[in-house]
Amino acid sequence: MATEEVVEIETYTDKNDQLVDILHNQVKDNTCLRISDQQFSIDRRETPAYSKLLAISNVYGYIVAGTPKGLSVFMSKDAREELLKGTSKGTNTAVALKARKEIDLAQHGRITHVGVSADELSVLVATVKGNILVFSAASLVSQGSSTPIKTVSVGKEIRDMCPNPKDLPTTAAVVTVAGDLVVIDMVAGTVTTIVASSTAKVLCVCWSPKGKQLVCGDSSGTLTQRTPNDGTIKRTVTALTNDNHIPDRAAVLAVQWIDQHTYFAVYGQLPEDAFAAGCGGGGSASDDDEFEDNATAAYVITRADKKSPLEWIYIEDPCSAMMCPGRYPG
Repeated sequence: MATEEVVEIETYTDKNDQLVDILHNQVKDNTCLRISDQQFSIDRRETPAYSKLLAISNVYGYIVAGTPKGLSVFMSKDAREELLKGTSKGTNTAVALKARKEIDLAQHGRITHVGVSADELSVLVATVKGNILVFSAASLVSQGSSTPIKTVSVGKEIRDMCPNPKDLPTTAAVVTVAGDLVVIDMVAGTVTTIVASSTAKVLCVCWSPKGKQLVCGDSSGTLTQRTPNDGTIKRTVTALTNDNHIPDRAAVLAVQWIDQHTYFAVYGQLPEDAFAAGCGGGGSASDDDEFEDNATAAYVITRADKKSPLEWIYIEDPCSAMMCPGRYPG
């Protein structure tokens, strides 16, 4: 068994000024595309704050979006054409996408996550009941089918879902609201526990670019790199201490594995009831709750090679809450 690697910290850099310049130069007219006539409730118990409701196929060009009662499915070329029409009308324009299929899945419970498989032939839909519905992408796009080809039961409400990007194409990593990390196989229908809920509860997960290993962030602020078959720890990265940006008792709220030596992670605090099922991520039901004043800190965490210490590069949230202060941090 390989030994666990604990990485030391080398340098810290603040890159926020450069990021602001990039966003200022690139983000121009604000055009909104209406992809459903259904409206989400602002009650976090009805619309979980950790939901991920948009999945895009780069190979086949379809987009699947979660709605309050199901899915909205459309092609990226149609969305792009409508957005261009809206941009020509000036700023703050809202345009409706007519070329879409709305699929009713209300019988399965509200949707919390949407994703696509590695080959982009399957669409994965997680529900509040702890089930993952697997659909044929072709049937969704061409027929608007509401019948899944497979249902995998995790048994607990789902906080995060990440389909494998390459080497294990029939699998997806799933984090439960209780803090467990499991790997499901959408063909075999199996559920394998990688990390059982403990004092430090898992909050987020991401596969390596090749899909061979996992990195998960937990409530103690630690990033842990693991094997997907038995959860063997390969690497551990603890949060910066005495840092002006990372709040006390910070948890890892989101993580992306960029390349072999680089992670992107968002740190912040969670409400006390963040691990209670049905709470939508903790806090009160409205937007005027703990998240409004909750500070987050985003970092690119990288190193030159396996033997080098880490460099932490700070940036502000690249997708800020803007006029929605109650949005889930990260």
